[in-house]
Formats: sequence, C-alpha cells, structure tokens
Amino acid sequence: MFPKKQIAFFYQDNIERHNWEPLVHEAIRRGYEVLLTDNLNTSVEIGFYCSHENHPQFARFSVIMLHGMDQGRCRWPNMWIKEPWNKYDLGLLPGPSWVERWQECTTDPFVHPRKGVFQAGWPKADLIFNPVYNFWDKVKHLKTDLNLPYEKTILYAPSFETDNKQNDVVKCLGKQRMNILIKHWITEDERDVYEDIWNNIAIANEEHLKSGHHIQILDPRLSIMYCLGLCDLLVTDESSVAYEALLFDLPTVSVSDWVMRINNSSSSRPVRPPKEIVFLTNRNNLANKINDLISSPDIKNEISSKKDFYYSWLGESAKRVMDILEDQIEGFGLVSQITPIYKPNKNLIVKRKLLFRIRKLLQSYAPPLLKWLAKFKMTFKAIRKLGI
Repeated sequence: MFPKKQIAFFYQDNIERHNWEPLVHEAIRRGYEVLLTDNLNTSVEIGFYCSHENHPQFARFSVIMLHGMDQGRCRWPNMWIKEPWNKYDLGLLPGPSWVERWQECTTDPFVHPRKGVFQAGWPKADLIFNPVYNFWDKVKHLKTDLNLPYEKTILYAPSFETDNKQNDVVKCLGKQRMNILIKHWITEDERDVYEDIWNNIAIANEEHLKSGHHIQILDPRLSIMYCLGLCDLLVTDESSVAYEALLFDLPTVSVSDWVMRINNSSSSRPVRPPKEIVFLTNRNNLANKINDLISSPDIKNEISSKKDFYYSWLGESAKRVMDILEDQIEGFGLVSQITPIYKPNKNLIVKRKLLFRIRKLLQSYAPPLLKWLAKFKMTFKAIRKLGI
C-alpha cells in the first residue's frame, strides 16, 4: 500500500493543535502511527496541514484543511490566491458555505489539489456531537471547578486584546448578575511573539480578577469548544470563534466602535465581524444588547437554522476525513469529490509568474532609476537657472 500507515499532523500554534484532536483519535483507532509536530520540515508519509504556509513537499501524500472558518476573509471568495492548494494531494472543506466559495473560484488553478476537494465537516465539532468524547460531562466538571455564582455566563474571546476591549466588556456588565469568562489564545510560549498583546492581557486580567469570583480567566491552552460549552453568549471583536459559536446555537455580539490591530503601535481599522452571524452594537448599548439576546426565546432557533450552511458531518467529521484519505490512497474513487463549476484557466499561472518577475525587476531597478531621475531633475533645474 502506498504510502505507509503513518500520519503527521502539523501545527504552528495551540489553536491548530486542537484542530487535530478528533483526527488523531480516529487515526490511532484505525491502526496508524501518529505524530503531532510543529516542525514543518519533517519528512513524513502522510502529512495533514492547516497553517497559512506549509511545506507539503516533505510528505509523500499531503492533505490540506482550513486553519479557521474565516480563513482569508479579507480576500473572499478567493482566499487561494495567497494560499494555493494545488501543491497538495487532497483538500478538505467544512461545509456548504465553503463549498460554494470554492466552486465560485474553480477557474483558478490554485484551488485544485491533485486528487480533488471533498466536503468533510469540521473535526473539532466531533468533540461536541460524537458521544465518544463525553463532551458535556467534561463541561459539567469544568463548571463545577469554576464554581460560578450566577445562572447566565458571558464568554469574552477576542482575536487581539488592544484598546481596552476587555475593560469595555467587564465595565458594561459590572452591575449585571452574570458570570464573565475571559479566554485569550496567546500562551506563555508565545508571549515574546505577541509582547504588546501579552502585556495588555496581563494588565487587564490583574485588574478584573479583583472584581469578584464571577469573573474568571480561562487557561489559553483550553480548547475553545469547552469554553463555548460553558456560556450563554459570546462577545468577540471579529474572531472566527463566532463561527464555532454556531455549533452551540449561541448568539455572538461584537462592538461597532471597537478597532482592530495586532499590537499597540500598528495602525488601527474599524472592527469588521461577519454580519451574517454576528449581532453588532456599540459600547453604550452593549449591556442592553446582551440582555436582549439572552432573554430572547427564539434566538437559539434563529442561530440553529444557520448552522447547517457552515458545517456538515457533525459528529462524524474525523471518520469522514479518514474514509476519504483511505479511499484516495487505495485508488478506489468511491467517495464523491466536489464538482468544479468552471474549467481551470491555466493561463492564470503563467500570468502570475510573469507578474511576479516584473515585480521583482521593479523592486531591483526602480530605486536606482528613481534616484537617477531625481538627480537628473536637480541637474536640469540648475542648468536652467544658469540660463544655459
């Protein structure tokens, strides 16, 4: 059989590592040797990747999945322009929304892995919907350990903690009888990479932990799924966590007068959450919006109706992924791949290579040319002044 039953799951942060947990469980169950590694240069038999940049050339057979449900949102529908999948063997998509996006872009050769693209669900969702993981028992134990005093719980989980966003949430809910859980994703190992954000988090946490037992700081290494299982509503800026809140039929709120930036000195822009799934309000109305949504009897049904558009194979994603993998490796071709709507335009690759070379030439020759033109202009002005 080609290749051997050995799989490496590659990750570059804790969030990506959580993506693989159900797949690791299913691969081991089927008799595969499994490696979890952050060394992208590791030579492997079968490599699973979900980062923005990977090195699939080191795998004899490569599989690519999304890093997050909102991956490349600033370039939608075609996120593959910057993150091409044509260098992988298999591509896996989580549900109908991403299938539509992919099909819309099928003129682009970059969207086509060598053996095709398949709808396979979101493996992280197996934790919730597959009973083998005892998800709700674990949530119950976690809730007992936290000893939360109030009935309702709000989860604050941002992309980047800047500009006192955490303080806005805690301040607006200060007089409400609600628990506030705070979940940041940056771990101790990443503090040097995100120094500003780490310091912002540390300052905010130190201040807010003094406010009472109803405010709890969750371990950044904890899977966001368990955090969502604890709460009744999510507050975020524009994190992809909003998409995963759909799995729990949870409303998500963002704040229109918040800004986004990756550190304290970079330029900021207005927050841009996905409006199709996020309720938007402003700072002054945040508490009212949260109360309205939590008390709404119809909100869970409204959110639940959207879930199937974003996710497929709930509870069976890891099994589906491994079925697709083995079907393709064995060459059976029994599992149906997603049908492209358009024929790939191979000229796009030639044009991109040409544009890349032109850009490189301009980067090499433009600075000295501009310097020469500036010098020529100064000389010409001097000559004119002399009346020559």
